[in-house]
Formats: sequence, structure tokens, C-alpha cells
Amino acid sequence: MSSLPGLPFMILDLDDISSYLSAESPPVRYDDPTTKIWYAYITEAEKYDRKLAQSWKGDMDSILIFAGLFSASVTAFIIESYTTLSPSTDDLTVELLSQVLLQLKANADPSSANQLPATIPDPSTFRPTNSAIICNTLWFLSLSFSLICALAATLVEQWVRNYLQATQTRPIPHERARISAFLYQGLNKFQMASIVNVIPMLLHISLLLFFAGLAEFLRPINAFLSFLIIAILVFCAGLYCLVTLLPIIYTECPYQTPLSSVWWRILCFFLILRRRDHMGNRQPMTCTMSEAMELEATEISEERDERDFKAMCWAIGSLREDSELEPFIEGIPGVIVGIDYSAKILLHRLLRHHDSSIGLGHRIPKLLTTCISGIIVDPILIQKRATTCLTAMWSLTLMSVPTDSFPNALLSRSNLQFDEKALNCIFQVQRKIPSVAHYASSTLAVVTRRLLDVHLDRCSMTQEELENFVRTGHWVQDRESIVRLKLTVHHRPSQLLAILKHNLNSLEQQLTASDGASSVLPFLMMEQLQEYIEELIDMTALTTVPEHASHLASEALNALSRFQRILNQAGFALLLQYTNDILTCPTLPHEVINTMRRLLFRIDLRIPIAPQSQALFITRLDDALERGGGDDTIDGTEKLPAGITNVLFTLVNILSEPGCLVKARQIILWYLQHRPTDEAARKALGVLEETIPVQKMKPEALELLASHMYADTRMEKSSIRGSPSRTRSVGRKSTADTQISQLSSVYSSR
Repeated sequence: MSSLPGLPFMILDLDDISSYLSAESPPVRYDDPTTKIWYAYITEAEKYDRKLAQSWKGDMDSILIFAGLFSASVTAFIIESYTTLSPSTDDLTVELLSQVLLQLKANADPSSANQLPATIPDPSTFRPTNSAIICNTLWFLSLSFSLICALAATLVEQWVRNYLQATQTRPIPHERARISAFLYQGLNKFQMASIVNVIPMLLHISLLLFFAGLAEFLRPINAFLSFLIIAILVFCAGLYCLVTLLPIIYTECPYQTPLSSVWWRILCFFLILRRRDHMGNRQPMTCTMSEAMELEATEISEERDERDFKAMCWAIGSLREDSELEPFIEGIPGVIVGIDYSAKILLHRLLRHHDSSIGLGHRIPKLLTTCISGIIVDPILIQKRATTCLTAMWSLTLMSVPTDSFPNALLSRSNLQFDEKALNCIFQVQRKIPSVAHYASSTLAVVTRRLLDVHLDRCSMTQEELENFVRTGHWVQDRESIVRLKLTVHHRPSQLLAILKHNLNSLEQQLTASDGASSVLPFLMMEQLQEYIEELIDMTALTTVPEHASHLASEALNALSRFQRILNQAGFALLLQYTNDILTCPTLPHEVINTMRRLLFRIDLRIPIAPQSQALFITRLDDALERGGGDDTIDGTEKLPAGITNVLFTLVNILSEPGCLVKARQIILWYLQHRPTDEAARKALGVLEETIPVQKMKPEALELLASHMYADTRMEKSSIRGSPSRTRSVGRKSTADTQISQLSSVYSSR
């Protein structure tokens, strides 16, 4: 039936509840100032009410169907059994005919007259058997409970409709919200949820009574069938009890009966149920079953982390298409900057997964490769996917997660996020997709720095092991046994030392020629060098003559020291290259300050840097301070953040060439004229003035030469400030670098 317009309530059939569950809320009026406040409550409350109503309706529909079918089945059995409760008319007829037959027989044979019954049976004296009484009692109770369940289910659906109707028909938001809160309080006060839980319990009891009655019904007829039904009944009752108790013991158990929540409350009331908190103490349970399940599922624990890992492995393995994987990768940077530490551990484990279809260290570079392989044609989609992959790789590389400390240095590569293949892919993207160059530049820098760190860590661990051997004459581990198992010694000592020297020279030349380590070849050479150094140490461990072992250990330490200097030089060159990208890129690279700090982090300022690199650093410092040095910055370019100049000021500690020291002092003095309050610049100036000998700063000719050289450079820059090309400036800087070298010679002669 449809409602009349204006009636506050509607009369609905049972089938109309679906329209209420799917109906949209009435339009909200914003005339009342409190509307927006109450609308937030209405939105959440109605969403919760719909879910609750759908859950109850689904349960009641199932109960109505089962109760109807079950009641029909019980009724068929009752029709057969209720006749045993009263004398049957057919039985009385047979009794009377038997008596007539006996009477006729007695008339024919007087001697059998004493066999006649004394009286005719009285129907009122009939007494049903105990088996019939028990059977019918159980079946009638079963039918009664089944019908009560059907009635209760019908009433619950009507109550749900009335509740939704009353809470969603008011057009004024604050009235609708208050009615909803009032009626929901009534639901809790009168324990409607408990009533809903009792209905299926009655249906289960009805089913149990039916089987018990069936066993009693068959007992007089056939004992075997009766015992069979009893055995089935006992087995099902045992399973029912087990299913009732399992979710109490194991909160993740999917099985449950209406009695489970009852027993849960009883056990909680008597403080029998307890759980361990994060401190390991056993505390009594006071929450409901659903709350305990949620707590067990979400509380921080090793079990939860393992479940998360398995679930995410399955999810990533299911994302076969690139378009499906891309949204997942897009969310990685947000996870890393968040506060969920478990999520970071999860990403760290996914990076190192051995399966290439799951490991992010393989799948993200593979997805990035599609941007330059011609699979995607749309430039917008290419840029979006490349940006997504590059930002994710940058975030994953800088993600800080404690890892296991392995005794063997070779295992440190297992902590590597992205390898040389990924580095080459980033390099290709930077060249072929100029629109994402500011993302590729930062990602290329941090991935390269991470590869250098791996080699530095391996060198440090190997050096510590060798120094311990030289000092004590013993290896920390049973090195000789390990070597014999590895069988890695393939060269003679002299041959191996020559190969090491040659490879160190080749690596140094390669890094100098490429102006950094942002390519794959230097890292392949580094990996080969690590293997040769490891072989030299193995050879040392197998040498039985102490003098020879000491000599080989000393040579290995010298090779490691030189290798570390080369790695430090490569890290410094990488920072200079990234600084050049900052100065030449139209926009600042992605996360430029954090990237600069990461590149600076592992540079050892105590290790000498090549003079050419020091001169190049002076050039980069000059350009950077010019863009960040006050009102006369280059027109049309973006000023550099203070964090970038602060990193460059820190690097003045690495200067050792006299000409570079003087030039750096002049640059910072000019910078302080525009930024007199910059503390980082003042601190750097103090370092330079302490480094440069005072007596060498006083001669007037030297001071005049340094000032003239710097002023000449600044004038040349000013003359081309409006030019779109920077090639002339680069040429002038080469001249300035030559002057720095000449100035260094002046210092040396003095």
C-alpha cells in the first residue's frame, strides 16, 4: 500500500523494506544555521542504520524461509504421531469384531465359553505409551518454537521498517538527527540486538527437539534406527558445542552460534577470559566478541605484520596489468611520510621479495620502463606514470627502516632497494622524457648514493675484519673454513695485486671522465673490485706463512683505503652534479633539500678531494649563492632555498687548495653583503679564515689578485645576465678556474 501525502508514517508490506534500504536521504535544507553541524551526524548515522537494517533483514529472511520449510516437515511427522495419544476407531472396530467372532465360536462350542472377555473394552480407559507421550511432546514443542521464530522474524522486520521510517522522513536536519539519536538509544535500552540474536537460537532448539523426538518415535519400531538417529544427534550436538566455543578461544574463527555471545558474556563476567597486552601482562577481557576480534586483528604484533605481508603479496601478485599496479605505487610516498611504522616495514619486505612478480624493487622499474618503450603513446599518461614511479622510488630509497645486521659483508646487498638496472632505467627516462627531469634528477641522485653506500658499508666491514686480523693474528670467524667452502681463490698473489691496482686506476678514470657515478659501468667495476678484494682476503686466510699473510693483509688494507677514497670522491662528484642540475633546471628538482642532505650525509669531509673537484665546487658555490644572494639575483630564475646553500656552506670544510680557499672566502664575503644575518655563511667564513694561514692572507698583492679575479668574474656574469644561454658563463668559469690554479701556485711559492 502507498502512503497518502502528508501522513507522517507509511504503511508498507514486508516486500517494501528494500525500497527503504536503498532510498536516498531527503534533500537537506541549509536555512537553519545548525544544519551543517547536524548533517555530519545524519550522514554517519543513516549509513550505520542502513547497514544494521540490511544485516537484520538478511537474517530474518533466512529464518522465515527455514522456519516455513521446517514447520511443514514437523507437521507431517506430527500428523503421523499424534494418533498414538488416543484410541483409534479402527482399533475399536477390530476389537469388537474379535469379540463377536469369539461369541459365535462359543455358541458352536460351549466348552470355549470361558474364553470370552468379561467386558467390552472402554475407550475412556485408554493410556498412551511413554514413548508416544515423549515423542509428541518434543515434536509439538519443536513446531511451537519454529512458529514463534517465524512470528518474531516478521515482527523484527516490521520494527526495522518503523525505525527507518521514523528516522528518515523528517526534512529538517536537526529534527531528523534528534529523532535518530532518541530511537537508537531506545534500541540499546530495550536490547533489540539481543532479541534478534535469540530468534535463531530458538530455531536451533526447535531443530534439536525434532531430532530427539524422531529418535524416540523410532525406538518402539526399530531399535537400530533409533540408535542411529541418537548417534547423529549426539555428533551434531558436539559439533554445535564446538562451533559455539571455538570463536571464544580463537577470535579469528569464522564459525559462530547464537550461544557464543552468551558464553562470552558469562566468561567475561567471571573474569575467566584474559588476553596479553603489549607489555606481556594478562588482563581480563571486558569487551564484546566483535570488539575483541577487531582488537586482535589491528593491534601491533608480529603476527599482524606477517598477515599484512602475506595479504599484500597476494594483492600485488594479482595486479598483473600495469594500469592496476599504478594506483598502488602512487600511494607509496604517502605511506612513507606517514606515522604507520608497520606499513614501512611492510614496504621494506615487499622491496626485497624474491618473486619478481611481487618484489617492488623489480616491478616499479619495470613499470617505469613502459614509459620509454613505446607502449604508451599519450604524453600525459607517460608523464603521470613516470612521475608516479620516480617519486615512489625516491621515497623508498630514502625510507629508513632498521634491518638485520649480517656478519658477512656480501649480504649487505640484500638491503638494496634498487640495483644498477633500475639506475640505468632512471637515467634513460631523464634523457628521453624532459618533462619529468626534475623528478628523475633527484631519484637518480639518491639511488646512486645508495649504491655507493652499499660499497662503502662492505668496505668498512671488510676493513674492520682485516684490522682485527693484523692486530690479533686471528680472524673473527673461521675464515679458513669459509674460504675452503667457497673455493674463490683463482689467482696468484702478485697477479691479483696487479689486477687490483689496474682496476682501481680504471675506476678512478671512469669516474673522472663521466663526472660522477650516475651510470651503470662504474658500479659494475666496483662490484668486480669487491670480488677481487674478497679473493685477496681469502688468499690471506689460506696463507700459512705469517709474514706472507701480514703482507697480503696490508696490501688488502691499502686497496680498501684507496677504494674508499674513490667512493668518497664519487659521492662528492655526485653532489656537484646534482647541484648543477639544480642550477640549470627550470624548476627545482623533487624534494631538493632532502636530496641534498642525503647526498651530503655519507661524504667524509676528512678524506682529501681532487683539486679539479674543489675548483668545480667553487664554481657551483658561486652560481648557487648568486641565485640565493639577495635582490640582484638573475632575472627570471627562482631563488634557491636556504637549505641548499647551507649544504654547500658545510662543504667548505673539504677545501684544501689555497686558491680555492681564497676564492671561497671572496664569494662568501660578497654573499654576506646581501645576507648579513646568514649564520651558516658566517660559520663557513670562520672555517675558511681558520684554514687559510693568517700570514698568507696579509700580502697586499695576493689580496689584490684574489679580489680582482673575483670582481672580473662577477662583471662577466652581469654582462650576460639577460642571455638565455649559459655557455658563455661556463667558458668564463673555465678561465676563472685557471686563475685559481695560478693563485694556488702563488701560494705554494710563497
